[in-house]
Amino acid sequence: MPLLSPSSPSSGTSLIENVSMEVTSHSHRLEKDINVLFRTALHAKRSPRPLLSASFGQLLVDILKHHLPALLERTRKFANQASCNTLIGHLSAACSASHENKVGAEEIKGRCRRARCLYIMQHEWAVIGPGDKIDYIVSDDATTCHLVGIREPCTGVVGLAHVDAVEVVPDLVAVEDAVQKESMLRSESHAGNALGGFRRPTEPLTLDLFLVGGYEGDSEGGLLTAAILQHFQSTSVHKYNLQLALVSSLNTCTLPSVFSSPSMTPSVPAPLCRSLGFVIEPPRNPAAAAPSKASGSCDLFGAHVLTGDVPESLRGPMRTLRALRLWGRGSRRLVQVRLAHSPGEAGVAAFDQEEIANSSRCSRPQPKSCPSFSCPPSAPSASNSEVSIVINPFRFRCSEDIKALACLEDEALKLETSTSPAIESPSFVSDIRAVLKMNQTAFPEDFFGPRVSQPLLVPLHAVEAATLLTAESKGGEERRGNRRINVT
Repeated sequence: MPLLSPSSPSSGTSLIENVSMEVTSHSHRLEKDINVLFRTALHAKRSPRPLLSASFGQLLVDILKHHLPALLERTRKFANQASCNTLIGHLSAACSASHENKVGAEEIKGRCRRARCLYIMQHEWAVIGPGDKIDYIVSDDATTCHLVGIREPCTGVVGLAHVDAVEVVPDLVAVEDAVQKESMLRSESHAGNALGGFRRPTEPLTLDLFLVGGYEGDSEGGLLTAAILQHFQSTSVHKYNLQLALVSSLNTCTLPSVFSSPSMTPSVPAPLCRSLGFVIEPPRNPAAAAPSKASGSCDLFGAHVLTGDVPESLRGPMRTLRALRLWGRGSRRLVQVRLAHSPGEAGVAAFDQEEIANSSRCSRPQPKSCPSFSCPPSAPSASNSEVSIVINPFRFRCSEDIKALACLEDEALKLETSTSPAIESPSFVSDIRAVLKMNQTAFPEDFFGPRVSQPLLVPLHAVEAATLLTAESKGGEERRGNRRINVT
């Protein structure tokens, strides 16, 4: 189905949607231009010359300017407002609106007290909606990776994927189908009420599409950008309103190079936005919606779309184990993050993480000194949590390559494991070392039972909003470092 340019955030319809012949002609021209874009990206990846990567960015802007000018304007506006559309900013504004008893305060009062965030890691995807006891869904640390958000505006169902390679782009079909299935189920079950939205169940779905990732001069990211656009334009059977395309040159700033000498600090291109998230909330009737203090990106998209740093306390749970899947014998396809609201719902038994680590079923005792995969004794078990995530079993083992990587110095390790070593986040090396340590000191049986066949339920706890905001106000600047960012 063709990519459409929405006429307004709330309408969910295209300016060209009502004229079928014009849509077909426009679709063919856009498809042809995207194919040219893909060939340009492929040529840029095969050639070391930076000029080709720059020409890709300019070609992308020209295509959007010609076919989707409203999208280009909206993307640039969102990029300029990126610092205002953060998760912490939304949470702070929501609490402020709740305390002032303004319009809509009842809807956000619960989120002001406690916030539960579903964090999507590299190579993962999830689909959630209102009623799933999740307040936010977010992913970050995307440099050459791309974050793909799909939202059904009438039900508020959201799918988010962290795509890390061209080879897994076809896996986005599963995300699309899951969003459609959840949206149709909610429309049929709640037609006409707050959860059912404002679309009749018999009306065809038009989904909103959001893309964030890559930057100018990044040939890996350029090829991924073109592959994703080609997928949604030519391969997907669904109809989309492309709401945001913060990619390539549209997502570029400059940072001081971490490899520069003390006497000279040259700037390097870097992604302006590395994260994408959504506030999970029931859709509002556009005619009845009133502006609130926590509006922000809602004015652009009819939904709260987030970017910016994700607080450390919300980047989990079991982040190291989930990251280990990429290093072990995990799935080569994108992995779905499934939710379970009870052990029976997931069809598996719930175990406390420390209980698993110390279980007699383990092939060897779990080292108590490794904090990466053991929980404090006070951590509640998954059976006592309202919401849990399900980690399906996978095998891993320590190889000679893993041992060699673990012996490298920090900068050498970054060069060996990153596609963009000059602009990685400050926590990149420590995260990689945690994964390497778990690979060397743990066994799959420690988590998934003696036959490595038992899925693991991990509680997804809500975080006290007041505590989170206080911690961020004290440690936010220290975590981000003293980077100087210039938008290009």
